[in-house]
Amino acid sequence: EKVNIEITQEASLKLVFLSELSQWANAIGYYYYETGHAPKTLQEFLDLPKYVALPNCSMYNGNYEYPGYTPPLKPGMQVRLKYFGQDGQPSDKFPAGITVGWFIMPSGFKISWGQLILPTNFGTFKSSNSDFNNYQEKVCVSLYDKASGKTVIGFEDGADSDYKDVLFYLDADPKGGIDDSDKPVIDPGEEYPDITGDPIEGTLAFEDLWPSQGDYDMNDVVVGYSTTFTTDKDNKLIAMKDVFTPLHSGGSLKSAFGYQLDMPTTAVKNVTIDHFSSSAQTVGGLESNQSKAVIMLFDDIHQAVAQGPITVETELDGSVSMDKTTRKSLYNPFVCVSSEGFVPGAVRKEVHLTNYAPTLLADPYPFGRNDDKSSVDKQGNPTGPYYYVTADLHPFAIDLPVPDYHIPDESVKIDDFYPDFAGWVTSKGEKNKEWYLKPAK
Repeated sequence: EKVNIEITQEASLKLVFLSELSQWANAIGYYYYETGHAPKTLQEFLDLPKYVALPNCSMYNGNYEYPGYTPPLKPGMQVRLKYFGQDGQPSDKFPAGITVGWFIMPSGFKISWGQLILPTNFGTFKSSNSDFNNYQEKVCVSLYDKASGKTVIGFEDGADSDYKDVLFYLDADPKGGIDDSDKPVIDPGEEYPDITGDPIEGTLAFEDLWPSQGDYDMNDVVVGYSTTFTTDKDNKLIAMKDVFTPLHSGGSLKSAFGYQLDMPTTAVKNVTIDHFSSSAQTVGGLESNQSKAVIMLFDDIHQAVAQGPITVETELDGSVSMDKTTRKSLYNPFVCVSSEGFVPGAVRKEVHLTNYAPTLLADPYPFGRNDDKSSVDKQGNPTGPYYYVTADLHPFAIDLPVPDYHIPDESVKIDDFYPDFAGWVTSKGEKNKEWYLKPAK
C-alpha cells in the first residue's frame, strides 16, 4: 500500500485534522523528496529535512487527560504545509515531481512542560517510509474516500495497531494535484464501523472526614479506573466500558462508592455490572430517584478491596456527542460516608471531587461547615460554583491520571507525603502538575 503522496502538478497542501484516540500527546509532521528518488539508506533518510505540522495532537474530546489542561485541537482545524526550495525560501506551492511522507513522534509533546520534546533516539521517531523504522514497523495507513474525494491518513503510535491514534486528511488545490491511486477506497455505500478508543486510566482518592480535613492523608478510599469509549461514525457516544478496582481502605468509616454521569437517565439504554456489591435501589442498573444517571458499585470499601475489580458496561442512546465531552466532564465519582453503613434510598453524606455537584440524595447539612467552603444559600443548601474545597483550595478528593499512584501512609498528610502538592493547590493546578510522581520518600 502506498502511503506517501505524490505531487503530479503544482499544488498547495493543507493538512486537516480529523480525530485522535490516543493516551499520548503525539506530534506529527512531514518531509519530502523527489518522486522516484526515495531515500535508500538510513543516513539518506535522516538527512531529509523534517517539518513538524502539529506539535500536540491532543483533541478536546480525546483520551489524554491532565489536571488543569485543555487540549488544543478540534476536528477540522487546518495547517498549510510549506515547501522549501533550494534557496531555502518557504512557498505555499509544492512543485510537481515531489513526494510527501509523514512521521509521528509518540508522546512527543510534554503537557507538564508545555513544549515539544525532540526525540533523544531514532527509535522514538517513526515514519511512513517504514524501511527505516525499528523492525520496519508500519505506522501509517492511507485510504481514499470516494464521497469526499479526500485522502485520509491514520497513524499508529505503537500501542495497539489500530491506526487511529491520529487521523487527518490532505486537501490539495487544485484537487488533481496529488496522485491518490493505489490506495484502498472507502465506498460511500459502506457502513462505517464503530470506533473504540484506547483505555483512559487513573486513580481516585478520597478523604472521608469531610467537611473536616481530619488527618488529610487522602487514602481513606482509593479506587483505580480504566475507561474506554465507543463512538459511531458521527462521533456520538454509544457505549462505555469501565473497570473500577478498589485499591485501598485507609479510613475506619464505611464508604460506599459510585459515580454520576453528566447525562439524563433517559440517555442510558442498558447497564451491565459484573462483581458489584451495592445494595442501592435501582431501575435498569441506575440508582432510583436521580435525575442524572447514577451508578452505585459497592457499599463498603473495606469489603470491596478484598473482592476485586468491578466491570461496568453502559449502552447509550447516542444523544451525547464527543465533540465537547471528556471523561472528566462526563464522570462525577463520589463516596457515601457513614459510621453505620450505606442505607439504600436514604439521604447520605457524599464526598465528590472539587467543584463537582452532589447528587439529589446528598445531605445538604455538612456543606459550608468546618473546613468546607462550598457555596451555600441562606438556608445552607449547596448552590455552587464551589463544592468540596477548603478556604485555601485543598480538595477532599482527587482524580489522578496514573494507575500506579503511590498511596500516602496512614495519618501522614498528603502535603507532607508529596512535597509539591501544596504548590499545585495554591497555584490552582498551574504549577507542580506532576506532584503525584514525586513522593518525599
